[in-house]
Amino acid sequence: MAIKIKFLGVGRSVRALCLMMTLTILTQRFAIPLGATQLPVAFLLYWATVLWLAVDGLTVPRKLNAIVLWVSFGLILLCSLSTYGKTSISSLLYLLALYLPLTMSATRSVTRENTREAARYFVLLMVFFSVVGIWQYFSQLILHIPYIDPIGNLPDAVVMQGYLASYPVSYGGDLYKSNAFVFLEASFLSQFIALAIIIELNLLRRLWILLVLLLGLLVTFSGTGLMLLVVIAPFILTKNIRSIKVIALTVAAIAVLVGTVIARPEVMVRVAEFGASDTSASARFIEPFTRMARYSTRNTSSLIAGYGAGSSDRLGNASDSLVNYSAIPKAIIEYGLLGGVPLLLAIATCITLSVGALPLVVALVVTHFVLSGALLQPISVMLIYFFNVSTVRKRRPVRRELAASI
Repeated sequence: MAIKIKFLGVGRSVRALCLMMTLTILTQRFAIPLGATQLPVAFLLYWATVLWLAVDGLTVPRKLNAIVLWVSFGLILLCSLSTYGKTSISSLLYLLALYLPLTMSATRSVTRENTREAARYFVLLMVFFSVVGIWQYFSQLILHIPYIDPIGNLPDAVVMQGYLASYPVSYGGDLYKSNAFVFLEASFLSQFIALAIIIELNLLRRLWILLVLLLGLLVTFSGTGLMLLVVIAPFILTKNIRSIKVIALTVAAIAVLVGTVIARPEVMVRVAEFGASDTSASARFIEPFTRMARYSTRNTSSLIAGYGAGSSDRLGNASDSLVNYSAIPKAIIEYGLLGGVPLLLAIATCITLSVGALPLVVALVVTHFVLSGALLQPISVMLIYFFNVSTVRKRRPVRRELAASI
């Protein structure tokens, strides 16, 4: 049976947004060396997108988004005054540059069809990367083609450091997790695919799409995508409580994932990582919060104002366990309760106000705050921006419409 793929019937600006999202994903592992630091290429593409869409008229400032973000920025600056000398100015400016575009949202010219087409584009994009990931894994397993990482062979100066792009399925094994070559880590690919599954379950519910995405998710051997689906499943079921198809597909998807996890011993071994130090699960979900509790309660100043922007990576000793700070512990450690909590609430508010469907809102919040392990990661913020500015704005009924409805 021939598969017909409908080309985007959206305006020039939304097509530009989809194009830039693709380029940002493809270049997320590349960096521009700036002395001892690196500037992600994805950051430059992110801001090119922001400027392009603002000039083209697709986005406009959203008052409430701007208020909550600027209030949080002001409180962070206030906290920085008390940590003067410890604060990294470049890290502070980078934070501002990453989240300032979230003050923007779609104009009222963006239609519901535009929103659906952008969502469909994202799903098909993840189908493509799922296929790449499936090939990446099964070429090792069945064809016995040795694992290669073309981007990883480039000079370290032009490749983003601090990420495990090449990671074996089992420690010391020859089989490597799939990251579709271009994702920073397999976990990032799993999260993006999980978001695509959530969107597809709320949109067209095509069986072949869901099967490809589920297989693409499984070959990442990453628990974060699975965790996201399990967390969001109740929201999908609640929103579509009258749709037998959605309920059946959601339950079937969870059953397939759980069954596969149980059938693969190397995946079950990952569960034990939560109780062991110097493991991926511990470094992402246990150690950051342990250190947040330890550092933030040393004195009143650290609890209220934090240690300053960029300080989380400098704290601790060489003998400490591995750690990968997610958004919550990083914000609290660096900006304290006074600056960190308002920042996190502001980001959540921008997502809630600008993105339509509740399952997608919760998915983006959980991904950004808990699963992605990055407060200052351009690809993670670009993902939020993509859905913020492609979602149709709710129109307020004018008086004439109100009168007609009474």
